[in-house]
Amino acid sequence: MVNSDSPSSPLDSPLTTKFPLSVENFQILQQELNDGAESMATPGTTTSSTCSDSASSDSGTTSNANSQNAIPSTPKKRRSSLKKDFRQTVFENIHYLGCSKIDDPSNEAEMLRLMRFLDEQRTSATVTVSLAVPHSARGIVVLRDSSGGELTSFPVQRIRFCVRGRLDSAQKHCFSISFTHHGTDGEQTHQCHVFRSAQPDTAGRALYCFSQAFSNSGPVCVDGNEKRMDFKFEAYLEIRENEGSHTSPHWVLCPQQSNTLKLRRDRPKRLIVQLKQVSGPPLTVTKCFGMLLAAGRNLRHSDMQLLELESMGPGANPSVYVINAIWDPRVHIFDVLNTETPRDSRVFLTVAADVIIAEAGEPIRFRIEAKARVFHRDERFYKLPRVAVREGYSLTLEVCADEIDCETSVLYAVTCAWNLNWNRKGVLRTFIELWRAIIPFLVLGIDNRIR
Repeated sequence: MVNSDSPSSPLDSPLTTKFPLSVENFQILQQELNDGAESMATPGTTTSSTCSDSASSDSGTTSNANSQNAIPSTPKKRRSSLKKDFRQTVFENIHYLGCSKIDDPSNEAEMLRLMRFLDEQRTSATVTVSLAVPHSARGIVVLRDSSGGELTSFPVQRIRFCVRGRLDSAQKHCFSISFTHHGTDGEQTHQCHVFRSAQPDTAGRALYCFSQAFSNSGPVCVDGNEKRMDFKFEAYLEIRENEGSHTSPHWVLCPQQSNTLKLRRDRPKRLIVQLKQVSGPPLTVTKCFGMLLAAGRNLRHSDMQLLELESMGPGANPSVYVINAIWDPRVHIFDVLNTETPRDSRVFLTVAADVIIAEAGEPIRFRIEAKARVFHRDERFYKLPRVAVREGYSLTLEVCADEIDCETSVLYAVTCAWNLNWNRKGVLRTFIELWRAIIPFLVLGIDNRIR
């Protein structure tokens, strides 16, 4: 490996050559590469990804760069439509900072150093591209210029590593991918591409899409219908109470015992709902327009009371969307949830979050039911588990049409949404009620036989 502070030649280091400076240079170098390699093999390598928070070195960039071998792609610039496809996620207005040949495609520190250098040296001539990330490991990553022309493409299986810049650094907007290129002579070269997004959340979302593509063999269809796909979500509910003052709040997570939340009356509360997608092509939660609360279960929409939203947005993990709301139980409509309950009784409560998913054509409600017991305001709890309430959901979406207008982002129509935990509880309750109804007849039959 050659130290970039003392390169062997001016073209051997990314510190002296930043690529590409224009779309024209991009095409020229792409043509030169493909003159010597008309076909490419896809290596069966293990794909890995990381969202890096580790410290990057302050030393110079260490890389064995050769800008003449930077882009492994198609020999010509091809015009391609920009129609949105439900099989991929397209990131617009991404700045392509450049790329370099590296010795180890899994060397995170080396990729971070290259990322930092290219980001610090970027100019107004940086190319703006759109990046299309497929939803399965069998898909193709496509890079297009601002006019829609295809610049380069490569299979997901060829990607070796994905890295995001540190969240506490100037490179928090950046991410990079490394992959292996096989030449016709059997020689392997490893290359690292660096991108910069306008918002840090976009960089995290891009890495999340890559990680989903690595783990998905393909979209999950429902009943063999390729247009209907199944998505799984999880929701976590935390209720925190203020043990401090109004000016200096101290929020403490409410404990649970026997799946029952322990609440204290007259204490302001903060409700935190975290939504996480666990399967299916990645969907984008763009907004929560309401969190609702009411006492009871199996409630109608009119029974729910709207809470004051405090904040919303993606969490540290891009696959998680976090919603915060404030609940004042002293309001009279919440009297049932603010009255001390007897020792052997419980009260049910329902929390609902109405969210907008960019790819769906209508809002979706995630509902969480929980049991609670209300104690005195000054009650103290010791050695009790403080965990969140968890619910699982199944969401079935149907593709709107075969040809989707590129001007719209609506790709799916909501077919059905099920609360998995609620269904299981409902089946169990039905079974118990049925068994209780049968028992008297069984007892009567046994009594008649004895007589």
